[in-house]
Amino acid sequence: MSVITAVPQPALASVGLTVTGAPATVTLYRTDEDGNIATVRGSPFTTSGGAVATVDHEAPFGLLTYSTTDPAGVDAVSVTLTSSTPWVTSPAPPYASLAVAVVDDERWSYPPRVWLYDVLGRDTPVPVWYPRSSRSGTLLLAYPDTDTRDGILEVLAPGAPILVRYPPGSAPFLSGYYAVGETRLEPLLPGSTQGVVEVDYVLVLSPPGEPSASPGWAWRNVPTEWATWDLLVAAVPTWDALVVHVPAATSFGV
Repeated sequence: MSVITAVPQPALASVGLTVTGAPATVTLYRTDEDGNIATVRGSPFTTSGGAVATVDHEAPFGLLTYSTTDPAGVDAVSVTLTSSTPWVTSPAPPYASLAVAVVDDERWSYPPRVWLYDVLGRDTPVPVWYPRSSRSGTLLLAYPDTDTRDGILEVLAPGAPILVRYPPGSAPFLSGYYAVGETRLEPLLPGSTQGVVEVDYVLVLSPPGEPSASPGWAWRNVPTEWATWDLLVAAVPTWDALVVHVPAATSFGV
């Protein structure tokens, strides 16, 4: 039977996970205190000697239950991850994450999906409608110094949706995945090291999972292996060679 060890890392807003006695591959499930079930990014993991070690960078705050089968699995283990401040996290490598001060996220819109068609001989148009679009708005993140400013920009740099997590009871703010649009830097004064980062967003579902740890790779890893096109062609001159290529580093998605 698999044994899961879960260690909260509040300083990193994450949970360290170790599974021992596991089969060749293992999927880790996470259930939050509201009963929402998700798989830990990177699942299914390929074990080494029956063991897997990974970090759940996207763990919600509050009571969490981890299992390799289902929330009530025989190997289920529960831990609590706490935070007194909101966090923004990139679910894409290198998983940049930091605590932030959210200035505002109270002005948002809930766009309709309604289309009106005029019909000859009819006084009123014919409406066609669908469920409303996702919430969209502008997130204001304060930065008291250049390190925090650069940390926020690092989280936004991959371009993937970011995860915004609020401590329980932070209404009216809403935890979730935010697809990021235009980002604007607003210094407090010209040349100031303090200010606000304005982030236009739309709420979305969690982005797709990353490839498993081994033997996976992705197109984003190509520049780290081959700095130029000539080096790429020299290393993998044919499509078949590219398909079977396994990078030297196989830690993607962990």
